[in-house]
Amino acid sequence: MCYNFINHTEVCFLTNLINQIKLNGNNYMHSNNSQCDEPFSLTIINQQFKLQQLTTTDFKLTGEQIIEKTGKLQPEEYILLHIQQDGMLEEINLRELVDISTNDHSFYLFKNDRTFNLELNGRRYPWGSNTINKQALQMIGNIPENHNLWLEKRSEADIEINGDICVNLDDSGLEKIYSKQSSVKIIINGKTKTVDSSELSFSELVELAFPNQPTNPNTAYTITYKRGCDCSPEGSLVKGESVCIKDGGVFNVTATDKS
Repeated sequence: MCYNFINHTEVCFLTNLINQIKLNGNNYMHSNNSQCDEPFSLTIINQQFKLQQLTTTDFKLTGEQIIEKTGKLQPEEYILLHIQQDGMLEEINLRELVDISTNDHSFYLFKNDRTFNLELNGRRYPWGSNTINKQALQMIGNIPENHNLWLEKRSEADIEINGDICVNLDDSGLEKIYSKQSSVKIIINGKTKTVDSSELSFSELVELAFPNQPTNPNTAYTITYKRGCDCSPEGSLVKGESVCIKDGGVFNVTATDKS
């Protein structure tokens, strides 16, 4: 069965959660005891991509203990995948100890008796279901919204993975998937611009709005936008910031003379 209950907002939230794991993964709390008065937080993501937040005062838990904390009575019927600091996934066996004394730990939990494998942009991932869809691939691979996903085929044309396609991981051989950036059309000051990027900086937007404009220290720019990515659908930018972009995004860039 291919699960498609996750939406773009959830993809964004879960991707940010995984990125937070990467940022905070080295912030360890040191102690010689097996427990701590301050609880540690665990996030469990099930195969419908619903979140369950858990807390524990134990520094280390086995895979079986983590599964039991979710309320599952038969841990042997489940697959537990640990999201690593580099975004990779590691299967945790029932008796394997996990050091959870870092700030953030998240796991995927599947009801299954085996794992499957796939390759995404040259990196090999285990997965707890025999199918995987576009939204899940975007999340585990941290794929930008304006990148298309393609299934590599050996004797025919590669297949684009859209919202209706589930990749069968139970076929013979390793399924290889790659992402490819697509052109994005945005509107800047009423004019359509085509760019090949998943995000634009403040200075890049100014250049698109006012191409080849000579630098003038007395000119100040303000930027507002709407119809942006799900993580930031509207707002404003200041110098030094960047914003995710997608098709149909609208930007207003205004130049003001400070003199």
